[in-house]
Amino acid sequence: MALKTKNLYFTYLNQESPVLNDISVSFEGNKIYLLLGPSGGGKSSLVNILAGIIPNNIKGETKGNLSFDGKSILEEESYERANKTGYIMQDADTQFCTYKVEDELVFGLENLKFSKEEMEKRINYVLDILGIEHLRYRALNTLSGGQKQKIAIASVLVLDPPIIIFDEPTANLDPVTSKEIFQIIKMLKENYNKTIIIIEHKLDYLIEYVDYIFVFSSNGYIVNEGTPKNVFEDLIYSESSPSFHYPKIIDIWKSLKLPYNDISFDINEAGKYLGKRYNYIENSTEETVQADQNKFLSVSNISYRINDKQIINDLTFGINKGDFLAIVGPNGAGKSTLGGILLNLYKDYKGEVLIDDKSIKSYKRSDLWKKAGLVFQNPEWQFVSYSVKEELEYSLKDSNLSKEEKEEKIDQCLERFKLLEFKDSNPYLLSQGQKRRLSVATMLVTGQDLLILDEPTYGQDYDNQVELLEYMSALNSNGMTIIMITHDMDAVVKYCNKVLILKDGSSIYFGDNKDLFKDNCILKEANLLKPIYSDVLDKMNSNHTKIPTNIEGFIESLKEKE
Repeated sequence: MALKTKNLYFTYLNQESPVLNDISVSFEGNKIYLLLGPSGGGKSSLVNILAGIIPNNIKGETKGNLSFDGKSILEEESYERANKTGYIMQDADTQFCTYKVEDELVFGLENLKFSKEEMEKRINYVLDILGIEHLRYRALNTLSGGQKQKIAIASVLVLDPPIIIFDEPTANLDPVTSKEIFQIIKMLKENYNKTIIIIEHKLDYLIEYVDYIFVFSSNGYIVNEGTPKNVFEDLIYSESSPSFHYPKIIDIWKSLKLPYNDISFDINEAGKYLGKRYNYIENSTEETVQADQNKFLSVSNISYRINDKQIINDLTFGINKGDFLAIVGPNGAGKSTLGGILLNLYKDYKGEVLIDDKSIKSYKRSDLWKKAGLVFQNPEWQFVSYSVKEELEYSLKDSNLSKEEKEEKIDQCLERFKLLEFKDSNPYLLSQGQKRRLSVATMLVTGQDLLILDEPTYGQDYDNQVELLEYMSALNSNGMTIIMITHDMDAVVKYCNKVLILKDGSSIYFGDNKDLFKDNCILKEANLLKPIYSDVLDKMNSNHTKIPTNIEGFIESLKEKE
């Protein structure tokens, strides 16, 4: 079995430049392939072609060839592709066609006219493989994000395609659930001989399973390929960081000048190797955070339910002006709902939310949104216009700026977020990473006192993720209060000073970000993982109490054995 492209080009309608340029790749049987590269580099466009979404559902100009076992399939209809390639999207909700789990699993089989007996056999088999028999009769809208992703995988797996494509399958998942999805991917290859093609940014716990990597440039060319060990070797000798995500083990090996031949992308093996060479130095003194009773945001006894389900349960906390709060926890814990409550988007909650000692219910909507902004988890929920420029104009429509001042401010903001060349483009036609940057830009352009961001780094390549977080950190240093809903523990420990952990709508931790990672019981209960540098130290059997926030902190924690 081989899926191959040859001299493949693709250009979207109404765009001049191809998003894919001369792509010739081969995906052989029973391997895991990883696609890396910056946002807008063509990765999602390629997998859309492999899955038949292009040209059947998304139109544009395609040149070149796509073949399966030597037969050209570029012009095949979608239903003809179903027995060759399955596709799991970034957001499981966008993939679902029905309302219940069993109906979703049956949907594709019915359309391909399988018998009832065969459908039952396949459904039972797949539910057993994934360990989700207990979800069979559930409504899809009652599932957590991780459960939805497993159902999306099951809905593809019942069709038994030899190739399964994953487009950032863990983007919206908590760390522990992300690891579960990676282990499912490994299992599909090793136990069921599937070929896996995956786009993913969370590499630290995935890369050990990957067989081969294709690296894309920003303009749709493949600029490198090979095994993970071969592809990442250049980074060891490079003075600069690449524009794509890479495993943090690389930074450890590079900074310690360790023999590259000894590198292991398995965290356990890497920790054992390092543990033989290094010892932990503990010279730190604990910082004491002084409580400030002058709260900028106060949340008192907030509760919220939908029908018979309690979403938020008697939640109380407060943050000061200039705090950078991370809201974390398992999927389905109520994090996004809480973000909406803080901006008065859900009006039938119980309890009280104060901003600057004033109830959010007493603000006029326009005045509240001038003081606080919310960047949604799904960027498209924010879009109200048909051009990138108009999105920012809408955000500034009630400002006192002149037309010229607005134009200058918009151009500066678009340039900062690398969107100036897309000024006249339709927001819905941007890449996922570009959509996310635009959604953040529409809030930051207005300069509120409080900014709430729901998974702001979702879909971002390495450069854009770092730049966005550093920009938010700079805004925070200048007095902006920021609340970030995230699953990224490395971002939590590096940028935030406070953490709120939600589970089943209740707070199980509120306090200093560094203290959190010393409590293994809380981490386990909340489905969280330690930051990768701390995890490596644990695997070295180091009794550390200080949490490294970057590679420099990790190096400082080591002492070479004589």
